Amino acid sequence: GVETFFGRITGSYRVLDALATLAFDYPPRSKFFTSELEQFLLLTQEQSIDPLTASGSYAGAMGSPQFISSSYRAYAADGDDDGRIDLWNSWADIFASVANYFKAHKWQAFERVVAPVTGTVDPGLLSNGLRLDRTVAELTAAGVAFDHSGDTGDKAMLFMLEQETGPA
Repeated sequence: GVETFFGRITGSYRVLDALATLAFDYPPRSKFFTSELEQFLLLTQEQSIDPLTASGSYAGAMGSPQFISSSYRAYAADGDDDGRIDLWNSWADIFASVANYFKAHKWQAFERVVAPVTGTVDPGLLSNGLRLDRTVAELTAAGVAFDHSGDTGDKAMLFMLEQETGPA
C-alpha cells in the first residue's frame, strides 16, 4: 500500500533498463543488481514475459507488490490457476504471492506489529533505517516503556512518527 498506493502506481521504468543501469553504473550495489538482472532474465523466460516491455520502479521492483526479480521467482504464486503469474494485472496472483511471501517469512496473523511507547525517549535509541536492531528487553533496559505485553526477546526497532499533534 505504501509504495504503490495499493496498486495504482507500479512504476513506469523498463525493468531491464533499470536493472542494467544499476548493475553496470552503480558500483556500490553492482553485485546485488547484477544478480537481480540475471534473475529478471530467467523470470522473463520462465513466465513468458517480454523483457522489453516489463515495467517497474527505478530499482526494478515489479507489479503491485513491488517484488524484485529474486522475490518474484521465489515467492510469486499462481492464485488464479491460469498457468502464469501476473503481478501487474491479476489480483488473485498478487494476493497469493504476498501471502506466500508472508508465510515464507514466518508472518503470524493477528500478532502486534507496532506498539506505542510512553514517556520520554532518548533520541539516540532511535533505529537507523528499518532494521530490527534490538530486542524489547534491551530497549526496556534503556528506559523505553512499551504498551506491549509480548515476549521481551522479540526483535524490535524504535522509530518516531510525525503526527499532526507532534512526534510520537
